[in-house]
Amino acid sequence: MSGIATLGTLTVGLAPNAIILALGVVIAGTSTGIASPPLAHAVANTVQHHIRNRTQTIINAGTGVGVAVAVPIALLTFDHWRAAWLAFALVCAGATMWVARSVPRQPAQGKTPGVLQHLIPKPLFPQGSGLLIVSAGMVGLGQHRNLDVRP
Repeated sequence: MSGIATLGTLTVGLAPNAIILALGVVIAGTSTGIASPPLAHAVANTVQHHIRNRTQTIINAGTGVGVAVAVPIALLTFDHWRAAWLAFALVCAGATMWVARSVPRQPAQGKTPGVLQHLIPKPLFPQGSGLLIVSAGMVGLGQHRNLDVRP
C-alpha cells in the first residue's frame, strides 16, 4: 500500500528525464487510492466503534498534511529538490513498515476471509475510463513540459 508511495517518490527523486519523472508522479499519486480501501477495512475490523470515524478521518487527512509539509520543503531545497524527494521516500518507507507492523494480518473474529476481494471494483476499469485515463495523463504531461529535470 504505502510501498507504492515509496516507489513513486523514489522514482521522482531519481528520475533521469521528464518521462520517468512523470511516471513517478503518477505512481505516487495512485498510492492514496490504493491504500485507502485496505486501511478502511483495517479500521473497520480493529478500531473501537466510537472512534472509528475519527480514526478514518485522520488517515484520510494524511495526504493533505503530507502535501502541506512537502511543498515548503521542496520549495526551500531549490536545486536540491531531488534530495527532498529521496527524504520523502524514506518517510514513506517508514510509514509502510509502521503500517505493516500495526495492522493485523488475520481478519477479525466473526468476519469471513476474503473480504478484501469485495474492495476491488469489477470491472477494474469501467467502460469509458480508458479515454479518461489517457486524457488525464496527457494534461499532466502538458503541464510538466517546461520542467527542468537535468541531473
